[in-house]
Amino acid sequence: MVSLFHSDELGNALRVAVLDALAAGPRFDPFPNIDLAVLALPRGAAPVAANVLFSRDMPSVRFLADARGADGTSLAWVAGTDWRQLPEATFAPLAGAGPQRFIAPYPASLIKLMVAVAVARLVDEGGALWDEPWPHGSATGALAPSVAQWCEPM
Repeated sequence: MVSLFHSDELGNALRVAVLDALAAGPRFDPFPNIDLAVLALPRGAAPVAANVLFSRDMPSVRFLADARGADGTSLAWVAGTDWRQLPEATFAPLAGAGPQRFIAPYPASLIKLMVAVAVARLVDEGGALWDEPWPHGSATGALAPSVAQWCEPM
């Protein structure tokens, strides 16, 4: 039986693990801003994701980058959502003039992670093989990288 866990538990575990690892290593000065996204795809259970933001100004505070409603739906990404109209408490750590303001961009690295997860699911469903050549542009024939080689830099 799969042990189910929730994004809140995953997010808290990530926060603790990163802070423990930083404490054990050489001191960072200043503390880095970190945007850490993790996705768990447990077999036989729903995917669980967490995005934890660490701020150089408040290193012990965990910010949830994607607040969700009671039904689990992302409040930020529902079609037609006007972020200016969301309740203040929804994004309190991410907005406003106070000391907890944190810019949460979606950098290319996060987009690449989403693409890599989609490719992994395609492989899992039998739509591609990790060692299958995947031609693109001038990389064709014997020069075509495999699916795994395309995903490696991601």
